[in-house]
Amino acid sequence: MTAVAALASYAQASASTAGPGEIVRMAYERVITACNRAQQAEADLPSDWMQIFHDETLRGQAILVELTAGLAVDHADPAVVDLAEHLGELYRFCIDQFIDANVYKDPEPLDDVRMVIHGLRDAWVRRA
Repeated sequence: MTAVAALASYAQASASTAGPGEIVRMAYERVITACNRAQQAEADLPSDWMQIFHDETLRGQAILVELTAGLAVDHADPAVVDLAEHLGELYRFCIDQFIDANVYKDPEPLDDVRMVIHGLRDAWVRRA
């Protein structure tokens, strides 16, 4: 088994055995990684930097869309609904920033995404 295959196998096993809280933390980590990789591609300018930038911004958007879909906006507890709606607003802001970054191939909006998601991730980790 190659190192890449072993890493992929480990990542898949980690995701399939993680609880819901751990999956959210992992999703936040991957959004931050998408920001970092897109910005690094733009900074280093490899021949395929635009494709890398595009792929990573789309990956970050897709994760945030999935997190948005999982929000409990129809929960019986109004406090849970309020929290879900506020998280949804933050996720939508980050999705919009990813779109702007991708359309204009500008890494600056990714700083805002990273700041928001770092804060959410840190709060999530403290909660656990």
